[in-house]
Amino acid sequence: MAATPSPRKPAPSILTRLVDVTGRIAHGQYDEAQELLGLSSQDTSPPAIAALAESIGLMLVRIEAREYTLEQKLEELRISNAKLAASLEKIRILENLRDLLAKFVPSSVQRRVRENPSAPNLERDERELAILFLDVASFTTMTESNTPEGINFLIERYFSGFIDDIFLHHGEICESQGDGLMLIFEAKSADPSAHVRNAAATALAIQRKTHAANSCLAECEAPIRVNIGIDAGRTTLGSTKFEGVSGSRWTFTAYGMAVNIASRIGKLAQSGQTLLTDTARSLLATDPRFPTRDFGEHLLKNVSEPVKVWELVMQ
Repeated sequence: MAATPSPRKPAPSILTRLVDVTGRIAHGQYDEAQELLGLSSQDTSPPAIAALAESIGLMLVRIEAREYTLEQKLEELRISNAKLAASLEKIRILENLRDLLAKFVPSSVQRRVRENPSAPNLERDERELAILFLDVASFTTMTESNTPEGINFLIERYFSGFIDDIFLHHGEICESQGDGLMLIFEAKSADPSAHVRNAAATALAIQRKTHAANSCLAECEAPIRVNIGIDAGRTTLGSTKFEGVSGSRWTFTAYGMAVNIASRIGKLAQSGQTLLTDTARSLLATDPRFPTRDFGEHLLKNVSEPVKVWELVMQ
């Protein structure tokens, strides 16, 4: 007896095909557009099914367009992030350079750059300044009897303690010369003598700190003596360019008679003295915090007239 053929499965209905296609689209298989296009024909599908298939097809087109746009945006974002990372790295390098250069660049220059980063004013101009020269006495002798590491330790031990006092009294380190510093204190219009008081207060603070550090030395260590000279007056402050065969070099410093005289009387000081010119002392007025005693008149190198000098007394 012949086998009975198995019954044929009925062809899936158009609605079933539409459900199947939309299910695959819902799972991200967007390549079903051709099938939807066939189902949207009213020649093969009932009008309602055809309209539904067409609407789903339009939705698919919009989804694909939005995904394409999103991919473009993501690529732009990746490029922007890469550029941002490169810019941040440049900023990090520049900040490291800034911090490094700040150790060597005078604070006057740093302040002017902060005030106008795009075009800082580094031109020379005249200002009313108090000038303080600080010098470690017998530095050459100490250099001969100590190792380079020992000398560096001594200088850093003392000078590091001076920094806070300098900035506390609005001073700026204009130059450093191994065993010495040149400090400037700028006059303010609201108080025309404050710059000299600040210089004198800095000198006394440095002397007290030196005295305290010396008291902690071992018996075999010689005490440090810091000699200081202070003058005040109209002074040129700004940059100077030196040209040579090998290139050019810029410095930012103060020039003028007040600078020269402060340096000269600093060399007159001995055993940790702080000496002032008559001009500087007169601006201290009668402030009891800064007692002085007469140190006489002195002829200074390259200064035609004798200079009246006073000693600032540490109480």
